[in-house]
Amino acid sequence: MPKAPVVPLASGPPNPKLYDQYRLTADIGVFSAKWKRADGEYNWVQLDQVAAQFPESADVYGRATTRGTVLSVMGGAGGAIIGATLGWNLAASNENEWPTSTQVALYTTGGVLIVTALVVGLVWHNPAEDFAEIYNGSLRRHVGMQDSLSPRKLSRPVWFPQQLGTDGFGWRF
Repeated sequence: MPKAPVVPLASGPPNPKLYDQYRLTADIGVFSAKWKRADGEYNWVQLDQVAAQFPESADVYGRATTRGTVLSVMGGAGGAIIGATLGWNLAASNENEWPTSTQVALYTTGGVLIVTALVVGLVWHNPAEDFAEIYNGSLRRHVGMQDSLSPRKLSRPVWFPQQLGTDGFGWRF
C-alpha cells in the first residue's frame, strides 16, 4: 500500500505554495474516511508517516488509532463469542450441545460487548475527525506561515452533556 509523501523541509520565507500542495482535507462519512491532498487521496493507514512529521499530528494519529483498536477488539470479541457459541451448538451432536443457560449467558455476553462497542464508539470522540485541522496547523508553522486557525474545539455530538456556564451540565442544541 503506497504511503503519502512527507513534506520537504522548508527554509527561507513563508511558502504558501508548499502549504497548498501538502494541506489535507478530510472527507469523513459514516462508513468511510479519506484524506485528500493535491497529490492524491489517502486512507488512514497511509497517513502514518505523514502524521509522524509533527508531534501534534502524531499524537492525534496515535489516539485515533488506539480508539479504533479498542473498539475493534471489543466488538470482535463479542462477535467471536456469538459465532463460536452458534457454531459449536449447530455442529455438535445433541448430547454435546451446551445447556440453554450457558448459551443464553454466552449470547448475552457477546451481545453486550457488541452493543458496548457501538455505544462507546458514539460517545468517545474520534480524534481522526481533528487530524486534518491539527496537521494543517503544524504544516502552516512548518512552511513559515502564521497559524490562522482558531483554537481547536473538540466536536461533540449534540446529545453529549456539556458545561452550561455556572449552571452545571446539560444539553445545548
